[in-house]
Amino acid sequence: MNDIHPQSPYSLPPVLTRFLHNFGRVQLVFIALGVAWLAITAFTAQPAQSAPIQLAQKGFMAPDFSLLDTAGQETSLADFKGQAVILNFWATWCPPCKAEMPDLQKAHTLQKEQGLVIIGINRTDQDDPAEAAAFIQNFGLTFPILLDPTGKVAQAYQVSALPTTIFIRPDGIIHKVIVGGPLPQALLLAEFQQMQQGVP
Repeated sequence: MNDIHPQSPYSLPPVLTRFLHNFGRVQLVFIALGVAWLAITAFTAQPAQSAPIQLAQKGFMAPDFSLLDTAGQETSLADFKGQAVILNFWATWCPPCKAEMPDLQKAHTLQKEQGLVIIGINRTDQDDPAEAAAFIQNFGLTFPILLDPTGKVAQAYQVSALPTTIFIRPDGIIHKVIVGGPLPQALLLAEFQQMQQGVP
């Protein structure tokens, strides 16, 4: 008597079995290609992620720049790495700019030994260098005043109105952007303390 093994009710037809077997191979190929693509993408994207994004907004790295002062000396933001920096964009024709200059000078005098850096950036593309020089002398400003003759730095910091004041933490991250003024000395010093303490 021949041994007969009846086909299991769960068995698949041979054609379907071959199809699923081949389909499994195709899936493996696609999975392998996907893993390879992810590895290549991660490897090629690594250099781009190593540089911090620079935007003139709170929480982003402050764009670096180099400008000349009224004596022709070049100054860069990078020169003050590790210090809290207040950038103040101004022009001689701007009334609030004139009103807040004495407070900026007082804040500079009081806290420069504690690491506060105040940099005035004259919108020379909208101003006159001779008037800017007279302005600096009349107000007795001793903090660095840089000239922006093409407006490139103002554009990098998205300055659309004057005055605009940018507060930059010691790690180079923008702490706050204030458009308008005049800003009182108390506010300037309070923001400086927050930047020093790492308060967001």
